Amino acid sequence: MKILPQQNLPRSKKDKEWKRACVDALVNSTDFSVSGRRNYIELYKAYRGDLDEDAYSYMLNPYNTNRDEHKAFPARLRNYNIIKPIIDLFMGEKAKRPFKFMTSVTNDDVYSLKMEEQKRLMDIALQQVVINKMNEMGIPTGVESNEDQTPERVKEFMEKEYQDPRAIRGQRIVNELMKDCDLVEKFQRLFFNALVAGFTVSYKGAYGNQVIYEDLNPEDIDYAKSPDLTYLEDADWVVANRKMTKAQIYDRFYDDLEEEDIEWLEKRSISTPNVLEYLFRDREDKRKEIGEAELYNVYHVVWKSRVKIGELTYYDEFGLEQTMEVDETYKPDKDAGESVRWIWVNEVWEGWRIEDQIYLGIKPLRNQRRSMDNPSEAKLPYNGRVDIMSIAELGLNYQILYNILHYRVELSIAKNKDKIALVEINTIPKRGGWDPEKFMYYADANGYMFVDSTQTGARNEKVPFNQYQVLDMSLGKYIAEQINIMNAVKEEWEELVGVPRYRKGQVMASDSVGTTERAVFQSSVITEEMFRKFERFLEKELEGLIDMARTAWKNGRRISYIDEEYNLIFDYVDGDEFQETNYGIRVVNSSSESEKVERIREIALALAQNGEQPDMIAAVIGADNYAMIKEKLTEYVKKREQAQQRAEQAQKELAQIAEDAETQRQQAEHDLKRELKQVDKEIAMLKIDADRNGIPDIIEGEKLALEREKAEMDYDVKKEKNQIEREKLEGKPN
Repeated sequence: MKILPQQNLPRSKKDKEWKRACVDALVNSTDFSVSGRRNYIELYKAYRGDLDEDAYSYMLNPYNTNRDEHKAFPARLRNYNIIKPIIDLFMGEKAKRPFKFMTSVTNDDVYSLKMEEQKRLMDIALQQVVINKMNEMGIPTGVESNEDQTPERVKEFMEKEYQDPRAIRGQRIVNELMKDCDLVEKFQRLFFNALVAGFTVSYKGAYGNQVIYEDLNPEDIDYAKSPDLTYLEDADWVVANRKMTKAQIYDRFYDDLEEEDIEWLEKRSISTPNVLEYLFRDREDKRKEIGEAELYNVYHVVWKSRVKIGELTYYDEFGLEQTMEVDETYKPDKDAGESVRWIWVNEVWEGWRIEDQIYLGIKPLRNQRRSMDNPSEAKLPYNGRVDIMSIAELGLNYQILYNILHYRVELSIAKNKDKIALVEINTIPKRGGWDPEKFMYYADANGYMFVDSTQTGARNEKVPFNQYQVLDMSLGKYIAEQINIMNAVKEEWEELVGVPRYRKGQVMASDSVGTTERAVFQSSVITEEMFRKFERFLEKELEGLIDMARTAWKNGRRISYIDEEYNLIFDYVDGDEFQETNYGIRVVNSSSESEKVERIREIALALAQNGEQPDMIAAVIGADNYAMIKEKLTEYVKKREQAQQRAEQAQKELAQIAEDAETQRQQAEHDLKRELKQVDKEIAMLKIDADRNGIPDIIEGEKLALEREKAEMDYDVKKEKNQIEREKLEGKPN
């Protein structure tokens, strides 16, 4: 390896020669030839089922001969792939596992903001309590009562349901990135690389206001190995060998190419010895289809250099001591009491080299991902997990043995002759047009044959008919034993990776339910570590993508996405708030999540049989994670409680109406009885006859009253007439 130039240099001394020397040193320390990437090539070929006969030469040519006729056996070596089905099964399980992540805010002000929000809600709740009391006392407040808004409810909300608004926005940011970067598809391809190569690698960056995320072929990556290295982003350097056409080079570097670079690209054809030496994993047919002369080796180099920063100590206008970070160009004002403590910290650089001619963009990385606790901890834009077990590599020896056994079975089938009868040739009739061909035809077609008892041997002796015998040349039992050995090898391989027949749905009638469930659980335990490691890697990826988005969206961004309930969500990411917020990502354990989902779905189906509402059952079955199911069930329970409360209230109202109706009926009955008694009294009065003249006293009294009233009226009329006569007399002249 070429020695990397000194990195503890001031920025002013990192000139053009230094930059190119760093790129050359790292590129020249890598080996992207076929021999350098032979292991990865073999693993991908093993998955595809490409047969490498060199691995079987000791068996195909056991005598190590150069003569072709001595290497021609009555069988052909073929590949019977037992690796691909296992990897495809894991890929399918990964696609079906719920992918649930939680976003949290890790800023120091999280607790204080929560306390402020709790105080605000508590004040509102206390005001509502006072309003409710005044409304009960009949004092007009102009505000309706709300019994749900209480201090106890606020406390419960803050403890169980409260979320920092920034965390909610962070969740929406990740959802936006999932859509923009097509993360579901790319995460699936990264998992495939992990299964096949035991190493998966990605690249994340920010160009303009766009976040870039790529899944890369492990064959195209080399990095600084370290015994305790788990994630590629923590390595000292990474080199990616990207194959680009001339048009792709112009698309990517159109604003960085100089005139001499363009002239070199236009005039020169590719002639570098190792260019595309292993293109498309060493497949000659694909290499011819694409054409080697169309592509260039474009190396992207990222490494950790060093930069000097200072911790400035100064005094503010109040005379209080303060500290701040300054760069290497800062000159402290000693007269003002300033002092600087200088330290060297890591700084990520990147650079591009096209073949061995063109150098572009060698500079500090635009988006430095640093830790808040350790300013020297910097992350590379490339990331990958290097400690995942390769399923393809684990099964390579089993695949070779399995193919050999198939080859041996084919040889045995070629040697198998079944039973052979030895027949004295002199017993074949020679008369009547018989010959050996006709004799064999009748034997095969009819199952019998004719012999000539008069035939004699070579010395004219009589040929006896008991000189027949049968040779058993069949190898059926031997072939069956070989097939059993093949099945045993395959079963051992599947048990090794935790995929017994139960996990593939191959359940026999003799298998009990408990045995099957136990076997499936045990197999999932074996493979769970592999899934856990990859999910932890995805947490790192999402954290890195948020950091990239912080750089790309520094001026703010409007986001929109469709949530799990197919609602279109709109939001705005404030650039300043986003820059000041630190997020943490946690991927929920998919195995336990899947188990909870399946159990609660079983409960939901049981509830369906008991007559529960179809909409609740549909919501539970349609959800793909436990949190969503819990939310749906909680919402359903609340709606059910509200419906029950409304039903109880309606029942109370109906009971009150019935009670009022009964009261009115009783009152009406009482009034009727009272009126009937009054009528009876009046009737009794009508029947009283004290003077016994046959006329009821009440009628006589009414008659007397009428006569008295008539007499009074006559008196009044007579009086009125007299008055009129008097006035007439008084009005006459004398």
